[in-house]
Amino acid sequence: MDRVVEYLNTGETLAFVGAGVSQEIGIPGWERLCSELAGRLTPGERSNPEVAALLNNRRYPEFCGWIERHRGEDFLYEKCREILADTGKTGKVASFIAKLPFKSVFTTNFDDSLKRHFTQVGKAIVTFTNNRTDLESVDIDQVPCIVKIHSDLNNTDTIVLTDSQYSRAKTAYEYQYLREFIKNYLATKRFLIVGYSLSDPNIQLLFEEILLVEVQK
Repeated sequence: MDRVVEYLNTGETLAFVGAGVSQEIGIPGWERLCSELAGRLTPGERSNPEVAALLNNRRYPEFCGWIERHRGEDFLYEKCREILADTGKTGKVASFIAKLPFKSVFTTNFDDSLKRHFTQVGKAIVTFTNNRTDLESVDIDQVPCIVKIHSDLNNTDTIVLTDSQYSRAKTAYEYQYLREFIKNYLATKRFLIVGYSLSDPNIQLLFEEILLVEVQK
């Protein structure tokens, strides 16, 4: 562990941060997010067998897609903003990430708690979302930044939340720039992956990109 910390302190590593880091300060992960979204549906919608099956089988992006199709994207995003609001609490892991000299932080989280932790330790950091213009501006050697790989709830044109959005992010030509961005960094940089469970669709998508990079080497 000491050697890992020593390497991290060289400033040559990036952090890839998942929902577990935000969960430490009370911001929901997939399971609680979808449970609370279900609580905002009508009794008739909650009793729908399809809804129950999606939740019981932990098919969370598909459940979000169901809400988008039946209640509309405005309803989905508004409720997600309410549920995923920053609690203002300080997390040990987020503080650890902010204090170490990571070149930059990539995250699939929608909330802004990481940036707040950087501010709390006196570090300036720029936030980019996953649209083409933002990613073309990323230069981690010049400007430390947080890159929101799946965008966020204030920039929903390129958000990755529902099953159809995940599918487009994985295969659609319109997202090729995003896949190339991720692959280029995976192929050339070292990452510390923090806050993901193996069942998280975000980390599954990342592992698919890692495998693709290895195959292409």
